[in-house]
Amino acid sequence: MAGKAMTKTQVLSNLAESTGLSKGQIEDVLGAIGTLIGSELNAGNPFNVPGLMKVTTRVKAAVPAGPRTNPFTGETKMGEAKPAQTIVKVRPLKGLKDSVAPPA
Repeated sequence: MAGKAMTKTQVLSNLAESTGLSKGQIEDVLGAIGTLIGSELNAGNPFNVPGLMKVTTRVKAAVPAGPRTNPFTGETKMGEAKPAQTIVKVRPLKGLKDSVAPPA
């Protein structure tokens, strides 16, 4: 079973040690990257973090209210309408895939 994910403090500490920057500077850089990703996605553009990941969006269409069939029981119920949603997808790039060890 996988261990726990690193906390924000642990990430900032590790990046500060490996780059020689202060934790505050690292936090500013990560905040700027988040803002940049958000603005690019809002403009309808995909965003690549070179060698790590590609972030894209797509619009999931609205679903009108109406009867829905349970595929397991065959029972029909009235389903609620669902508004259109923007889905954010993150895909790993080759550099990240290659850095992960294969299963033993």
